[in-house]
Amino acid sequence: GDPKYWVKLLRIDSSDSALAPRFDPDVTSYVSWVNDTSAQDTTLIFVLDRMKYHPQYMPEVLVDGKQVAYNPMEDINITIQLNASIPPVDRAVQITLADPHGPTGFAFLSRYTKRDYYVRVRKPPRIEESTKATKLRVFDDSGAELQGQPPFLPNSSAVDFHYETRAGNKNITVEAECSEYANQGLQWVTGQNTDGYNHVGKGTAGLRTLVVPMTHAKAKVTFDCVYDNPMWTHRRVTGSYQIEVLADGKRAVRAAMPKLIVLGGLCRGSSEAPDGFQCKSQHDPAQLVVLVDQSVAVSIVASDGTAVPMLATIPQSFDLSRSWSQLRVSAGADHRDIKIAVVSGAPCAAMTCPRYFGNREGDGQVLFCKGDTCTQEDAQHCCELIRQPCAEMQCPPNHRHKREGVGLLCKGGRCTQGDALHCCEFSRQPCAEM
Repeated sequence: GDPKYWVKLLRIDSSDSALAPRFDPDVTSYVSWVNDTSAQDTTLIFVLDRMKYHPQYMPEVLVDGKQVAYNPMEDINITIQLNASIPPVDRAVQITLADPHGPTGFAFLSRYTKRDYYVRVRKPPRIEESTKATKLRVFDDSGAELQGQPPFLPNSSAVDFHYETRAGNKNITVEAECSEYANQGLQWVTGQNTDGYNHVGKGTAGLRTLVVPMTHAKAKVTFDCVYDNPMWTHRRVTGSYQIEVLADGKRAVRAAMPKLIVLGGLCRGSSEAPDGFQCKSQHDPAQLVVLVDQSVAVSIVASDGTAVPMLATIPQSFDLSRSWSQLRVSAGADHRDIKIAVVSGAPCAAMTCPRYFGNREGDGQVLFCKGDTCTQEDAQHCCELIRQPCAEMQCPPNHRHKREGVGLLCKGGRCTQGDALHCCEFSRQPCAEM
């Protein structure tokens, strides 16, 4: 070939973005970015310096070693097919500009005038597709598969799924799998894996299984499909999925019979009584404890509608300046309300009982006066009769208190002549008085 034959392009353009670096005929390596991750192809445009050629002696153009037919009066457009799937594209395209006469001479003396340009075509991965789940199934504790709303479809855009199960179901099993391109795998955000270890924050590839208890007739599970590659992202990218399972709560709500306890106080009534629970506390705030089956949730509701969740067997403080009016039992979307009244009261132990009366024992329970303070009207409820000591009795003539009677008590609250035999003994008169 003619060593003086012009084998330099005037320009290379891309249909998607400018080349990097900026084109220079003497620079042979470039990068072209295709930013549309869903693009299936891109076009490279080669511009010849037509002033350098005779119309009958135009250069030969090859792309990846294959000759390209072109119109000398027009720019050369070459369509580069791209992978339309999820992974990134990184493809080198070779453009050769050569003397159409080809090599001349023999063996090591042959000469071929040509120049190769290289364009590295790059396209980022479809990250939003990389972080999608490809499988999701939910089972109850009998192994029956539950049907979700909406139904799960692989690679769909839905991320929130709702399921219903029978009343009494104790746990659910979730099977999930992320796209093979989620290079950090599946990460459970809540719950514990079937191997007994907490896997929150630890990504794992392949099908994963999680067992979650049905607490208060409801279970929630969240998992992420995670992609993280510093070449393509500045931070990790997640596709989050939410699963909620609700049981038929009507039966659980009807069967629940919570008990309400006041520490340092007293609750009367029951969950089945028309007036519910009537409680008094000698402390403010009151320390309340609820005992209830774990299949339901319980909260205390104030008259203004504020609801405070309660944890079974755990004491919680309630300010008695607010009016707490209902004990709400709920399971899933169902609930029932039980009337309650929680007020402060004065304990009977703070009352001074009348003479010969003492504070009544409450059989382990705190007894309260009727009002905020104790009055003599509360004596019948708060006090009980105590026996008068024999030492306070007036013995009959010629009798004295029994010497061994220290600590003896009369039979009733007050001593009478009927207690003489019990409390007194005959006193013998000295002979000197005879």
